[in-house]
Amino acid sequence: MSGASGLRIGIVKPDYDVNGGFESHLHALCGRLLERGHQVEIVPVDATSQTPFVFGYPIAPVFREWHEEYFRYLELAERTRWL
Repeated sequence: MSGASGLRIGIVKPDYDVNGGFESHLHALCGRLLERGHQVEIVPVDATSQTPFVFGYPIAPVFREWHEEYFRYLELAERTRWL
C-alpha cells in the first residue's frame, strides 16, 4: 500500500509527562500503521495542569481535593473538545 492511498490517523492521548508501558504500545501501534502506508500523528492533551474553572464553572479547592480524578477527567474532556 502506498502512502497516497493510506489513511491519515490522529491518536489523541492524555499526556501525564510519563513515558511508560502505554506509550511503548502506542509507539508500536504507530510503527505498524506506518508500515502499512498510513500517516500517523500522536496528539497529546495535557493532563498535568489544573485550572480554576471547568467548562466555565469555578471549582472550589475543597471539591477538587475530594474528587481530584473526576475534575481531571472533566478538564481532559474540555481540552479534547477543542481539538
